[in-house]
Amino acid sequence: MLEMFRRQSQSWLIWVAFGIIIIVFVFFFGPQAGGITPGSKTWAARVNGTRIYNTQLDATVGRAARLTGERLTDEDFMSFKRQVLVDIATIHVLADHAAASGMQVSDDELRCYIVNWDRRYAVGEDFICRQFPRSYEQLFPNIDLGFYTDRSGNFSSNYSQDVRRWFQMSVESYEQFKRRELLALRYLELLSRGVPATTAQAEFAWRLQNDTIDLEFVRFEADDDADLDAEQLDAFLEERRDEVLAAWQAQQERFTEPRALQLRRIYLRRPSTDDPGYAAAEERYRNLLAEAQQDDADFAALVAEHSELDRERAEGGDMGQRTAQNLSSDFFAAFEGQGEGAIVGVEQQYAWSITRLDADRPERVRPFDEVALELAAELARDERLAAQREAYEVRARRILALAVGGASLEDAVATEAAESGLTPFTVSSTGPFGIEPSLPVIEGIDPQYLQFIRTLGRDPADVPSIGRSEQLIGQAFALTDEQPLIDELVTVEGVHHIVRLRERARPASVPADALADEFDAVQVQVATRLINFRAVQERLLVHTSEPLPGLLQALLDEADVVVRDRLFRVEARGDDLM
Repeated sequence: MLEMFRRQSQSWLIWVAFGIIIIVFVFFFGPQAGGITPGSKTWAARVNGTRIYNTQLDATVGRAARLTGERLTDEDFMSFKRQVLVDIATIHVLADHAAASGMQVSDDELRCYIVNWDRRYAVGEDFICRQFPRSYEQLFPNIDLGFYTDRSGNFSSNYSQDVRRWFQMSVESYEQFKRRELLALRYLELLSRGVPATTAQAEFAWRLQNDTIDLEFVRFEADDDADLDAEQLDAFLEERRDEVLAAWQAQQERFTEPRALQLRRIYLRRPSTDDPGYAAAEERYRNLLAEAQQDDADFAALVAEHSELDRERAEGGDMGQRTAQNLSSDFFAAFEGQGEGAIVGVEQQYAWSITRLDADRPERVRPFDEVALELAAELARDERLAAQREAYEVRARRILALAVGGASLEDAVATEAAESGLTPFTVSSTGPFGIEPSLPVIEGIDPQYLQFIRTLGRDPADVPSIGRSEQLIGQAFALTDEQPLIDELVTVEGVHHIVRLRERARPASVPADALADEFDAVQVQVATRLINFRAVQERLLVHTSEPLPGLLQALLDEADVVVRDRLFRVEARGDDLM
């Protein structure tokens, strides 16, 4: 199916909301990063009779690990692999329920899902994706798109190879799974929309947003930015050298720089062993490696002529300075015991790299003399800030005592400044806010789909202009006109505050139009608690740590699931992933 897509594609756009993920995958962890490590070709689990293969699980874990750049231990690999199994099993369970309820995914839907609902995609003269709502891009994003697009976002000319490389399955099997994945997402969205809400819930929620308070406060935050000059810093280091040295000794990990290789390479794509052109490609690699290892070889010229990775070829094959965090262990193993200038072949599952070692910087701890002034400046500043915090707390308690005695904050601040002869602190306001934040307005999205769009807004525990504190929220909404002052210093994020009620607004009734709007919002909140469509979507597609809600866990528990536990034991796996 998608071979036809490739021939007809012109300029594929990557969906904005997942653009960053796709860019990271394609440019930093794409085929040039060495691909993934497949598992054995056997099934790992059966879900209602549908097999989930070990290769699919290993490939999925591999893609996720490449995204984060983390090296997975055997235990972490197997733990994450089991979570991925649960995620894929959940997709199959949801797809089965959807099919049983009569839901289907048409060929056009599948085509448009795989191209991420690109409305410019045409089959002949028919722009088939235009028949689906624009909101499908938010509801059902295909985050796999980046694995079969090139750097410009165009559909890959090697789609079949890319699918085998990244997903460890045939194109037919991959598209069959994507059909079930879309079916599962549509069923999940249907479940979310069916969650009921009540008028009483809507009225209560509206009051949480519109029963507002406005606080006035004084903030006592140390902010000494007056760094020592060079002469003062030298004198401080000479006087406090033993303390600075102790700080350096206690922070060895902070100043440790890992071993790094400076490499250049000729990158050659490696076809699968069953490809008819494999033997010729391997012979080309062997001959080119032998040529590059000749004493009179012009490595830069060979890169320019033969390397198949445009980005590196433009830089003479330069891979940059790489550490174990961003380079496969295959390269470190290949250059073990080699000197600078050595040229070796690094063979990975999907690439051959004829690689030259330009520099090998061993792991080292930055010497004390190199970091002494930096540490001395930090120690001096920490001491100044500590002294300022102590002085500010003394002043804060004087102001609080005046406010408890009945003075307004403005008068208390002014009186303390006059008595101390110091600059007065500033009295600020939070502005009106409710216990629960109002939902921000989103333009251009069909209202029925707003519940599935993650929106940015104030955290319920955030006090505007002060910071996040559930304790302060509780204290603030307990204030009254008769008792407007919190009679103790309020510490938020390590900073002392004096807080007083400025004004409170309590609407007598809920307007009818507002109640109707709030009813929809409450339905969103109830659906979020029960299913949380977006969070579950991220769990199933991106394999985040979001927990499965109870409803989906119950569906999974009811399913006929058989797991081959031996494939999830540490001894079932060899070396680390990367």
